[in-house]
Amino acid sequence: MRNVQRDRRRTAGRLIYAVAVIACLVLWLLPLAGVALTSVHSTDELNRGDVWSWPAAPQWSNYAAVLQGSRLMQFVANSLLVTLPAVFLTVLLSAMAGFALAKHPFGGNRLLLVVFVAGNLVPFQVL
Repeated sequence: MRNVQRDRRRTAGRLIYAVAVIACLVLWLLPLAGVALTSVHSTDELNRGDVWSWPAAPQWSNYAAVLQGSRLMQFVANSLLVTLPAVFLTVLLSAMAGFALAKHPFGGNRLLLVVFVAGNLVPFQVL
């Protein structure tokens, strides 16, 4: 009898968890859906306020106009030029530090681990 009640509580808890996750997912993705829909609308449809409706004729040429009429691709290339080496070096150094902390115990290594983890929680701009 106890196991049946415990199983019912677990099932109810999992159901509540699943509903909460789906609700959060929908709320999180709703602005992205709005941007995606807006990006293929014509100017006339947007002026009428038809933001959340499906466009009558999707304007895929909007993307070509953005890519040709701006320096967006240069900005993307610059971002990749900075980001890829920074991420690679960060992962490389972090892996080496993590290996050293895991395989070579010494006094204060727990404190150092806590400092590293706490440092990950603080944005770089704050430091």
